[in-house]
Amino acid sequence: VTAWTAMIGGYAENLPYHALNMFEEMKQANIKANKITFLCILKACRNIQVINKGRLAHDEILRCGSECDVVVVGNALMDMYANCGHIEDAQKIFVSLNDRDMVSWSIMLIAQAQYGNDLVVVELFEELLDCRDVRLGQGMTFLGQVFTEELDVVLVHLVESSCPPFVGSRHQRATCKA
Repeated sequence: VTAWTAMIGGYAENLPYHALNMFEEMKQANIKANKITFLCILKACRNIQVINKGRLAHDEILRCGSECDVVVVGNALMDMYANCGHIEDAQKIFVSLNDRDMVSWSIMLIAQAQYGNDLVVVELFEELLDCRDVRLGQGMTFLGQVFTEELDVVLVHLVESSCPPFVGSRHQRATCKA
């Protein structure tokens, strides 16, 4: 599986269709994919936005079981779905993750912001700040650097729509229609 995965990984970035073809050849040779193989396949699907192949990979990941039930695979699934325009599927993966790291939060926050879901972004950000299971430290610095432009757009939109995102109770903000 190591040699196959290395080849698939090499193709995933610049020749993603070759990566997908090699993955099919690997399956025909009855070689079982591992979590690294799936990370490469999801990257290829993300790069060329082929949701059907991504969904097939997702099904195989589910059949893989606990060996593939790790946060990095969940993050790759979220990223693939979000970049293929399926934010609802990305959100389902996010909610289903037993463990979320800063990458998980970053993917979801940025995806929601890119799709214009301003109130969801603010709610997610508040949830992140309240989260005791995530070490914020350097991750927040990274998130701030990556997310600054998206957050600016969200805040401008919320201010223009007269919805103060950081004033009042969460219930008041949730009921504000942007």
